[in-house]
Amino acid sequence: MAGSSVIGLDIGSQQIKAVHVERRRREWSILSAGIVPTPPDAVQDGVILSPPLVAEAVRQLLRDSRMPPVDTVAAVSGTHVLVRSIRVPDMNAAALKRSIRFEAAKHVDQGSTGISIENCAVEYEVRGKVGTPSQLDVLLVVAPQPMVTGRVSVIEGAGLEAVAVDVEAFALLRALDAAGWLPGENQAVVVCDMGATFTDVNIVVGNQVAVTRSIPIGGNSLTTTLASVLNVPVEEAEEHKRFMEVGGGEASHAAAVGMETPNMARQVVVPFLDELIRELRRSVIYFQSQAAEAGMSVAVEQVVLAGGGAQLAGLAEYLQDRLGMEIRCLDPLAMHPDSAAATQWQGHGAEFAVATGLALKEYV
Repeated sequence: MAGSSVIGLDIGSQQIKAVHVERRRREWSILSAGIVPTPPDAVQDGVILSPPLVAEAVRQLLRDSRMPPVDTVAAVSGTHVLVRSIRVPDMNAAALKRSIRFEAAKHVDQGSTGISIENCAVEYEVRGKVGTPSQLDVLLVVAPQPMVTGRVSVIEGAGLEAVAVDVEAFALLRALDAAGWLPGENQAVVVCDMGATFTDVNIVVGNQVAVTRSIPIGGNSLTTTLASVLNVPVEEAEEHKRFMEVGGGEASHAAAVGMETPNMARQVVVPFLDELIRELRRSVIYFQSQAAEAGMSVAVEQVVLAGGGAQLAGLAEYLQDRLGMEIRCLDPLAMHPDSAAATQWQGHGAEFAVATGLALKEYV
């Protein structure tokens, strides 16, 4: 690595999260962590519309968390970010570099997304050779250029050094690895990152991301529904959400906010979660059908939760009951329980999963 001190910066539509990590060989420790609100309407669909406003919010986060201006890694995600394994004809590295944008264009649905390959950043990694005749197994990543340049502008505008813009799925993979939770042989894990506007579903096999997709289901939609049911402002509904339990909610809190029964909270949240469960099942079925076509049998028996939505009380128990899978919460702060960050953000560690994985990225 070029340095031992790195900030992982997770820029979302509702919040900006950062983790400052110190690396020494294979050991790492969290020096500090912080969260600030994202300026209203400054980030939409993963694109930073106002880099100066977001950069100022990041500067505030750095001041509040006492983070130094060090090397920084950010990430992109969302429906417009393509992560896919593709097969291309066997060729040397120079030829692949020349042709990769042409190969990528075959997988970008410009008609439905309105995104042109000419306006995208394209990265790739050769994983090996397969088949007869030999083909290259290539991991392809395509992201709209404004997503990437916006993050670089924010990092530099905040006085930090931009060393990489990664993909959130890969950051979560590193956080999973750091926790020692990578799946074993012939097994896969579903990593479910529950954000404000989207939930990213990633299926990990071994030490690789096999499937990644973004579902337009997030915490904001739950907050909006709750605000409508309770007839309160969205800000107040967000506060009520902290007391909700998927199992039914507390009677005392239900009475305090004017709910007719303690089950009203459950009536609000269950349809939201059931739609998420349907999408999770679809992702698993798709993955297993693809694996079967490749002659593999891979068991999917565990879901790992990350993101702000993972903190919803009773969520793990509800998902475990409906899916019949083991549910775990990815909390990188719990790996360093004696750190000041773990004490300060106790109960919120899952929100820092992406930022921690970004800070753990290797770079030259």
